[in-house]
Amino acid sequence: VDNALFFDLQERFDECMLQQFYDELMIPNFPNPDELEPIDNWRNMIQNAQGADYTSERPPPDFHLLVAMDNDNIMGGVVLEYHTRPNCGLVTYLLVSEKYRGRGLANILMHAAECTLDEIGTARGHKHGCDAVMLETNSAEKVKREDDVIDPAMRHGIFTKMGFAMAGLDYVQPALSEDGNACRDLLLCAYIKPNMTR
Repeated sequence: VDNALFFDLQERFDECMLQQFYDELMIPNFPNPDELEPIDNWRNMIQNAQGADYTSERPPPDFHLLVAMDNDNIMGGVVLEYHTRPNCGLVTYLLVSEKYRGRGLANILMHAAECTLDEIGTARGHKHGCDAVMLETNSAEKVKREDDVIDPAMRHGIFTKMGFAMAGLDYVQPALSEDGNACRDLLLCAYIKPNMTR
């Protein structure tokens, strides 16, 4: 991972990179279509982020897709949103290509996501950056190992090592498309930053 280059597709949009990320990582790793965000949603969120009014009463999420590249190979990526009013981030997808797993890339990507969220929070007037980071993951109680690309319990362990706690509440992800269904087998995890504004 030493030779990885990182790109934020909101800052430097690249349609080919977006499509490659979606085809190579998203589709194979999210076989449940209700968990797979349509790529057009991302295109719209990237486009809408340009010139968005984040000072309005109901500002839109500030959407970012950070991609790690090794020459022409996509190593992994993290999809995140910054929410202005609660000063928190939501990581919707964290993916590492099978070829690059076990090298600490997930930690590097999550750190990059946290830095991005902190930069946005600081730019929006929060002295210590973003207060909390949330993420969604499959529930080990509701999703069997054979129905996921990685054992959900193992994924929980990875997120716990990163400092996330599993929220003890029912979480329903709304449908990601008009013809999709809500997901009821996810957990919401939270990382409350030590410098959280009180």
